Amino acid sequence: MVNVADYSHTNLGKIEIAPEVLSVIASIATSEVDGITGHFAELKNTNVEKISRKNLNRDLKIEAREDGIYIDVYCALKHGINISKT
Repeated sequence: MVNVADYSHTNLGKIEIAPEVLSVIASIATSEVDGITGHFAELKNTNVEKISRKNLNRDLKIEAREDGIYIDVYCALKHGINISKT
């Protein structure tokens, strides 16, 4: 995974978002989508504190660009699911 950090400057100081945080958020959000099966469906039933870095980096690609942060999620869908609705 690409080392991603988003830096923002405010009157309160500099804010840095670690790539692991983005991975956790993306993994949890993906696990809550109906029709997803496999790795992300398994995460739904797992305690967040027990999720390892290996699991977080699996099936996610996070990339920081000048115009934003892009997250590619590679997931499996249940048979018969409408892909465009999912």
